Amino acid sequence: MQKRGEHKVLESEIESVLNNKETLKVLLDFARRSFCPEGILFYKDVQHYKKLVIKYQDHEFNTAFHNTETIKKHRSNVQKLVSNIVKSYLAEGSVNELNLPNVKILRNDINAKLAELEHNHSPYPVDLFDSAQVETLLTILGLYERLKYSNKSILDYSTHWRSKTTPHI
Repeated sequence: MQKRGEHKVLESEIESVLNNKETLKVLLDFARRSFCPEGILFYKDVQHYKKLVIKYQDHEFNTAFHNTETIKKHRSNVQKLVSNIVKSYLAEGSVNELNLPNVKILRNDINAKLAELEHNHSPYPVDLFDSAQVETLLTILGLYERLKYSNKSILDYSTHWRSKTTPHI
């Protein structure tokens, strides 16, 4: 059952892997052994951020049950998560800094957006980290492709996923 504001969207194969507990565990273990878990951790934290923002927006939208303390608490939670994401994955030299060719540009863009949001006291947009998340998905995809050829269960998952999503003519 879909909640208000949710849209049914086709999920890519890599998103399916990242949203499945078993395959995520295998992929994250492989990423750790390959010394590059930051992309997967970033993806999951951004997904958590998006859910939190939607929940915050729902509370703001339901003005009939308007409770400023609840809204302040949600905003504070979003702010803490945003701060954690920026410090963990976008701060130069952080342990889990994203290894992306344009990370400096992404970092500057996101920090500029955050400064504007704070200055205007604007709500956090769901798509705040989308550009970095897309870039990260591309790096995770490369990791996933390597994993498929070294792990039969992941290869079987991929084959099954493709058979379900490929139109049969």
